[in-house]
Parts: sequence; C-alpha cells; structure tokens
Amino acid sequence: MLGFDNLIWTQTASAPINPATLIYLKASLSIGVSQLYGLTEVTGAFTRGHPYECIPGSCGSTGVSCEVKLVSREEMGYTADEHKGELLIRGPGVFPGYFKNDEETSKVLDSNLGWFSSGDIARIDPNNGRIYIIDRVKNFFKLAQGEYISPEKIENIYLLKNPIIQQLYIHGDSIRHWLVGIVGISHELGIKFLNDECGYNRADMSVAEIFQELNKVENKAIFLKKINQNVSSSINGLEKLHNIHIELNPLTLDRNVVTPTFKIKRGVASKFFASIFNRLYDLERSLVEHSKFNSAYD
Repeated sequence: MLGFDNLIWTQTASAPINPATLIYLKASLSIGVSQLYGLTEVTGAFTRGHPYECIPGSCGSTGVSCEVKLVSREEMGYTADEHKGELLIRGPGVFPGYFKNDEETSKVLDSNLGWFSSGDIARIDPNNGRIYIIDRVKNFFKLAQGEYISPEKIENIYLLKNPIIQQLYIHGDSIRHWLVGIVGISHELGIKFLNDECGYNRADMSVAEIFQELNKVENKAIFLKKINQNVSSSINGLEKLHNIHIELNPLTLDRNVVTPTFKIKRGVASKFFASIFNRLYDLERSLVEHSKFNSAYD
C-alpha cells in the first residue's frame, strides 16, 4: 500500500524526528532509517546516522571532510565538559561568507581559524562520537512541521496584549506540532478570572486553591480562548498556545530558570518544567484541538 515493497532504507533531515517514529518505521516496514544533519553554510548534510542503528535518535558522527567541536553556552545550562554546547564546524565544505554581508558573516565565521558557528546546541556521545541536536542558541526552534518558531517574539506579544499575564515562558520542540506555556498571574487576577469568566463566586480562596482551580482543563480552555483571541491578529496559527500551566510566580531566581536580569534560561527551564510539559503534551494534549473543548473556540 505504501509502495515500499523493495525499499531497503530511507532517510530524514530538515527537522529532528521522534525516535519512537524511527523505531516504528523500522519495525513495521522492516527497513532502515537514517537521520542526517547539515546546513546550507556547510554544503548540506555532513553527518548521517546508521540506518540500522539499534538506538535511534542521533544524527550519526561527522563525515571525513570536516571536524566539529563544542563551545560551552553556560547561560543556557550547557557546558562542553559535559559534552554539550554549541556545535562548531570546520572543513573544506564550510562557506566563505554571506554574499555582500560582512556583518552577518563575522557573527558566525571565525576568519582566522575557520570555525563556523551552527547556532545549534548539540550533545556528542563521548563513547562513539554520535551527534544529537538538542537546542538552539538563538532561541529559535523547529516544530514537527519544520517551521521555525521565535519564542521571545511570541512571549512579548502575549504579554503586551494580555495584561492578566505577568510572566510567560513558551516551549516547543521538533517532535511536537504545537506550543505550550508556563504562565504567571497574580493572586488577585486569578480570583477575578475564576469569578468573572468561570462562574465562581468566591473571594476567600487560598493561593493553593486558586491555582488548583485555574489548572483544571475546563478553566484553562477558557483562559486560552481569552488570551489567544487577544493575539489573533498579531501571530500566525503555528505560534498559538495550545495548552498552559498556571502558577503564581513560576520564573524565579531561586529556581535558576532566569538570569539576574530575568532573561529566561531556556535550556535550564525546559528541564525544570519537563514533567509539566510531559503532562500538557501527553496527558491533557491540545485544549484548542481536543474535541471536548472545541466549543470554547466556536
């Protein structure tokens, strides 16, 4: 039915793929699948994972025509000592620069040593040299559709258009189709929202009770409808939040998820809130697309 009768192996690139998808394809179709990594600036792909590798998820090791190294990005929680950092590439395939754009060239290319800064955060397995792409330096990431998302831009729009939101951290990754977020609102605004928008009639709720009620999916669906409507003319469909977790003050120095100037440490924050993101994605799923809550978006 798929036309794969004689297919021995295939390959994937552009955006990372969920390892579970690779396992399924290999098992169900009895084929090999390899993952490649590269950029236009280094003449396309320069890594290729083995199509029959038992443990999928890597992009393979570097090709014979180039070399790579990692540079620590401590502000994001990645250090080369732990085999994680920005991936730099050097070799004859690396481009000489952007056409008539010396300023941008100087940002990514070391003219003396020839290292090209990929802008990707990688983990390199010290045992076998396999490369895993795990983040972006410039706070851009791809969704599963292959589209780039700029979380800082989207966060600023939501905060500007929604005074009820006092803090916001938007998260997504390349094996997911939609965005989730960590939202911070005040105790007073939380009570007001529950009473005005969700039919509550209580003024004596504790902080714990307020946020327990706010995080019920039926109330979050109403909250999402309100904040998404306010930004609908300023963002596209892929930039819209589909599920959220609400707290009083989620982004604090004590949690080490922001810098002293309150810039989000995205690498650290994604790990800190990992269990919440798993719940939003895998248990609650999209409150915009889920049929039970579609009426909130009529």
